[in-house]
Amino acid sequence: MAWVPFYSIVEKIVSRMLYSRVFCGFLAWFAFPPLIPEAIKSDLRLTPGQIANSNISALSATLVVRLFAGPLVDRYGPRKVMAGLLILGAIPAGLAGVIRNARDLYILRFFIGILGATFVPCQAWTSAFFDKNCVGAANALVGGWGNMG
Repeated sequence: MAWVPFYSIVEKIVSRMLYSRVFCGFLAWFAFPPLIPEAIKSDLRLTPGQIANSNISALSATLVVRLFAGPLVDRYGPRKVMAGLLILGAIPAGLAGVIRNARDLYILRFFIGILGATFVPCQAWTSAFFDKNCVGAANALVGGWGNMG
């Protein structure tokens, strides 16, 4: 059948774009932890408790947004939800250079934590694009690529 090679090519192109979206979301979400022990801790004079609170802030935002992302994906589709999450997360990620104290760090990391919820539309999107005989491998690959960010 003539459409099978075309479908395969489209599927690969779309899946590669999805990898990059999840990768970018997780890259921004995971950008702070490696910088905290040296650069951010000394610049903001953070205590170990404040560092732990900033980590909790980022994770709690992800948990909350993931609870809402699932029903939003069902209602509006993974493409629109993914775009919305990336836009919402890009704004605070761009403001990372303006933090001056621990409170600013908590707030910023909370809103950057939104990017961790890109995993939800990613999994729905991948499940829709791949056949049932390979969707598990595709989800594992996309999820792993995102976590590599």
